[in-house]
Amino acid sequence: MSLSPSSVRVIKPFSPGIPSLSQYLSDMWARREFVQELSRSERAEEQLDTVFGQLWSVISPLLSAGIYYLFIFVVQGQQQGQEFFLHLMAGIFIFEFMSIAAARGSTSVVRAGALISNTSFPRALLPIADVITALRVFLPAMFVYFVFHVALGQPFSVEMFQAIPAFLLILIFGCGISMFASAAQVYFRDTVALLPFILRLLLFASPVLFFPEQAKNIITGHLLVILNPFFCMIQIFSGSLVRGDTFDMATWIIASTWAIGTFLVGFIFLTSREGEFAARV
Repeated sequence: MSLSPSSVRVIKPFSPGIPSLSQYLSDMWARREFVQELSRSERAEEQLDTVFGQLWSVISPLLSAGIYYLFIFVVQGQQQGQEFFLHLMAGIFIFEFMSIAAARGSTSVVRAGALISNTSFPRALLPIADVITALRVFLPAMFVYFVFHVALGQPFSVEMFQAIPAFLLILIFGCGISMFASAAQVYFRDTVALLPFILRLLLFASPVLFFPEQAKNIITGHLLVILNPFFCMIQIFSGSLVRGDTFDMATWIIASTWAIGTFLVGFIFLTSREGEFAARV
């Protein structure tokens, strides 16, 4: 039986470099069901799809929001108000999503050592599957946010729809961070231990524990907005949902640049090195 040239693929020894983008993306799309199944199996293994698993995914960030709210109340010595609590909830939920995506994504390649050694597939699918898992954990939390939004009598506005493209940018950013961290973990096994400290530092420098205008007063405003990758994305997401704010083009450009730039860096770093993962994991 003869094989047509299109059905034959030659596997060459590893050499650093970006593979054929069209072929790589085609392979990723062809294995989209594999990503969904991988994410589902991981959730089932960790019991994240059970009632108690989903309940804990909501209670954990909600407790964090409550603790931070009380902490800020003690520090400032005054009532923060319902609007601030909703802002804190939205920010903490987004931060939890980013933390789960980055933490799980950073170990995705190392965890799949046996799979990598025995199966040929685009390795970028591994951290992306973990981002999907983080997304599934995040969605119930946002349902709880809207319950509080209604219960506290906050109005709904057209501006709230800005949160949708803002979250898409956060999702793209999360994929980029996960891909970069997953490849870095192969070479530097302390990456997963270092990530929580980096993310916590970014939390305190982001408009999560404070409104954006308050955060800018702590550190030089323009410097904080430009250098903190989370700042503009969280500002748009939370501001749209809670206060119905609108944002200038510069804010959207900074958020988009960080999201797309991080995705490209993570994708290029992972795909240019994935040929030697089997030998290293």
